[in-house]
Amino acid sequence: FSAVVVTPASVKRHWAREAEKWVPDRSGRVIMSGKDKIETSTDITVINYDLLWKLKEELVQLNPVVVVFDECTYLKEAKAKRTKAAILLGKTAKYVIGLSGTPIINRPIEFFNILNLIDPKQFPSWFRFGLRYCNGEHNGYGWQFNGTSNTRELQNLIRPFIIRRRKEE
Repeated sequence: FSAVVVTPASVKRHWAREAEKWVPDRSGRVIMSGKDKIETSTDITVINYDLLWKLKEELVQLNPVVVVFDECTYLKEAKAKRTKAAILLGKTAKYVIGLSGTPIINRPIEFFNILNLIDPKQFPSWFRFGLRYCNGEHNGYGWQFNGTSNTRELQNLIRPFIIRRRKEE
C-alpha cells in the first residue's frame, strides 16, 4: 500500500499528524524540500504542490494506490508545471481523490484537470469538455472556453464525485 498526499505547504504537517492518528500502523513521511529523498518503504508520502514537479519522477516510481490532491483548485492551469506533474502522478494511481471547498472558481474549464484524473473515461478530452460545458467558441485565432453551457448536465455528471458539506453541518 502506498499513498501520496499533495497539499498546500501550510497544511502538510497537519496531514502527517492526521495520518498518524487515523492510520497509526502505516509509516509516513513529509517532504520538506526538493533535496529530500522519496523513500519507497514509506506508506504515506505528504508533499506540497511547489515540490511536486521537482520530485515527480521519484513519486511516480512509488506506484501509489491512492493520490489525494488537497485544494485541487491548484490544478486548474493545464500548462503549469505542478498540474503536469499532478496529471503524471495521478495517472499512475488506482484511486485519485480531489478535495476542495471551492472546486470551480470562475469557469468549468478550470475543473477539467481534476475530473479527468478522477474519471478519465467520462472526461477524456479537454477540447470536447470545453465545447460542451464551457461555451467553446472560435474567435478567428483559436478556441476559447471562457463561458458556461449545459450546466445542469455537467452537475448531473459530477454529482457522484461530490460530497458537499456546509459549515453548519
